[in-house]
Amino acid sequence: MKVSDIPLWRVMVFVLLGGMFWSCNIDDDIEALPKPQIVFDSSDGIYTVKIGHELTLAPQIVNGDGAEIAWSIDGEVVCREPSFTRVWTVPGRFYVSVVVSAAGGTARDEIAVDVLEKTPPQVSLRTPEGGIRVARGTDYRLAPIYRHDDVEGFGVRWLIDGGEVHSGREYVFHTEECGRYIVTVEAYNADGATRESVMIDVVEHLDAQLRFELQGMNIQSTNRYTIPGRTVWLSPVAENLESDVYIWSVNGSEVNCRGKIFAFTPSSRGNYHVTVEAGGASASMTVCCVDATEMGCYRAPQPSSSVYATDVWEWVPAPGQFIGDAATGMTDDMTTLGMASRWAQSRLADNLFVSLGAWGGYITVMFDHSVRAGAGEYDFAIMGNAISTSNEPGIVYVMQDLNGNGVPDEQWYELRGSEFDTPAYMRDYAVTYYRPTGTKMPVEWTDESGRQGTIDYMGGVHNQDTYYPRWIHASSYTLRGSRLEARNIYDSATGDWSNPPYGWGYADNLGSDLMAGGDTETGNGQWAGFRISNAVAPDGTPVSLQYIDFVKVQTGALAKSGRLGELSTEVCGFRDFNK
Repeated sequence: MKVSDIPLWRVMVFVLLGGMFWSCNIDDDIEALPKPQIVFDSSDGIYTVKIGHELTLAPQIVNGDGAEIAWSIDGEVVCREPSFTRVWTVPGRFYVSVVVSAAGGTARDEIAVDVLEKTPPQVSLRTPEGGIRVARGTDYRLAPIYRHDDVEGFGVRWLIDGGEVHSGREYVFHTEECGRYIVTVEAYNADGATRESVMIDVVEHLDAQLRFELQGMNIQSTNRYTIPGRTVWLSPVAENLESDVYIWSVNGSEVNCRGKIFAFTPSSRGNYHVTVEAGGASASMTVCCVDATEMGCYRAPQPSSSVYATDVWEWVPAPGQFIGDAATGMTDDMTTLGMASRWAQSRLADNLFVSLGAWGGYITVMFDHSVRAGAGEYDFAIMGNAISTSNEPGIVYVMQDLNGNGVPDEQWYELRGSEFDTPAYMRDYAVTYYRPTGTKMPVEWTDESGRQGTIDYMGGVHNQDTYYPRWIHASSYTLRGSRLEARNIYDSATGDWSNPPYGWGYADNLGSDLMAGGDTETGNGQWAGFRISNAVAPDGTPVSLQYIDFVKVQTGALAKSGRLGELSTEVCGFRDFNK
């Protein structure tokens, strides 16, 4: 059949169908190219790097064949390669943008780079004030606390007089040779190294020591004052004694006392030279008996007298999370005991809390008149900030100013509380706190029985450089007093800590002596009442006092409650109820 013989309608159908098939093939060939995508491997779009370290940003570029790439920081193009590498030298957060332009279109993304300071290790090596002395042939364990020990490459080595002797977190020093040795611990990681050194004096044997300590950090003399017929209780601090027999003498004459505590009652005015000997050591001090009667030293209140304590004689807290905290108005230049005590007085004047830190921390206040022991329910009151689940009891002591010099250099009497006669109650307890040699580190402590622990650093809440008081310049200091059994409780079901109250007789505690008007949920206005008639001597016997001039409060429990930190008594005011 010739073409001319094909009917026209068949030709038209063929042309139409052929056109359709031809159109489909063309569409497949010119379909649009896919748009490029930028895929980083950080889920939150933030990368971190240390100062001086190199960071490479290498995202996956999808559909980016033949693409042009531009990296920029602050609008300035810094790289045109698929990956961007830089050594970062300035701390801070930097925003890095990347633009990918390809045949299928343009993609943009931005990530953040946090440039962090280097974190070489920090080392805190516990060092007692006066240095370390050990007897030859005995072990002395050195166990520093480390910070940034989780950084890559962390390790420790020990040196004696420059020569390496050990590697490991702890070191037991031991030598048979007497002499002076410089022991150095070096901690290192990928960011650097830190060294701390101590001097150890190795002697043939440790000498026995006796000494009378000052009654306060602001007291200048060990002299003790009293009046005729009024007993003072004297007790030295003893170290390395091989005998527990104490020989006491007054003005050169031996007296009938062989115990560590000597109850001395002068009968008349005068200065009495008291000496104690034990184990080959001795110590002396003076008891000054002033010519006065108890009521002869009484300072009667005047119409202008304040019902509140007017003077903070001294504030000597133990380390704690509120010590040096800028949130309470403390500043880095508060570097003397006088400055700290004046700050504490300004806080009390506004009924704001003053923390006493961990166990043993104390505050001593004075009224501008004598507080009389009255017939009422309470003689004076102390404001705290306890709440139903947080009681941090402070033990209370009182003193009379018998020599009228405005200095608490007479006899302290503890006020009996509900725990005074319980088996767990401890008297004449002592804890030594050590200044950390690094910043933002725990404070170590030891007690006289060899127990040790730390006041933990609570950086998420209180981030001052140290919880060790800045105005205490010694490398360690020791606090003494009575100690309560800790009652803090952890609830494993809720993860919460609670500190239930003690019966009565303690500051910052919701005991039965809590006065009306306070708020047990917020802690505001919590006044606890105290009776002078509860005063007891160091041997536990009652003492009859007609008045008092000084009040001291001391943190009573040694414990910590997880994320809440250490138990620390807080006081907010002192008030006379018999004026």
